[in-house]
Amino acid sequence: METFPWDTAEVQTLSATLFGSRHRLEVALAIALVSESAPDKLYRQALADLLEIRDPEVEKQLRVFRKIGLIEKHPNPPPPPAKRGPGRPPIILRKTSDHFWECLQELGDRFRRPPAA
Repeated sequence: METFPWDTAEVQTLSATLFGSRHRLEVALAIALVSESAPDKLYRQALADLLEIRDPEVEKQLRVFRKIGLIEKHPNPPPPPAKRGPGRPPIILRKTSDHFWECLQELGDRFRRPPAA
């Protein structure tokens, strides 16, 4: 999976000011990114790994997005690309069709880092 293509410090600063949580905006951007590039990886631990933040913090943000109807448990999740280790499989999520996600793309463009040369 690709890396988080936005300036993390700027995203966290705006998120803290606008949403009262420094990770809310970056988790939302990560959801949008992962849902397009690797929908089988749209689950808590994969987002935590991508963002390099703790699992409980990601779960806290996901609860907010679930509560307001921006994400939901995927009813027919895509199969994982490779065999997983022991333990319960992750709960795969998906974005809802809310227009929030279109607006988020425009906001995210403001913080997108230029591609590496």
